[in-house]
Amino acid sequence: MKTGAKVLVMATSLSISGLLTLLLARATKTSWNEYAHRRHCEERILQETQILKEKLDAEEYYLNALLNDPACVERVARQRLGASGPHEFVFHFESGL
Repeated sequence: MKTGAKVLVMATSLSISGLLTLLLARATKTSWNEYAHRRHCEERILQETQILKEKLDAEEYYLNALLNDPACVERVARQRLGASGPHEFVFHFESGL
């Protein structure tokens, strides 16, 4: 093979190598961006799930108290329904001045 042909083959192989390197770099960057986005979404969903679990735990605690604690039932009846016991009077005052 002549020297000019060798140089042409080397230049072609170098440009193909460079092109492949650029394509690989682009694909890697795209994959990394997609991974980072999905990871961010996953973290947000995990945080939301934790908040919902905490709310569910609080609601279950409240329900358990309503089902098993007579003092809790009485307190809720007084606060929400305005209930009173025997020989008790309930006064409602308007707060506007």
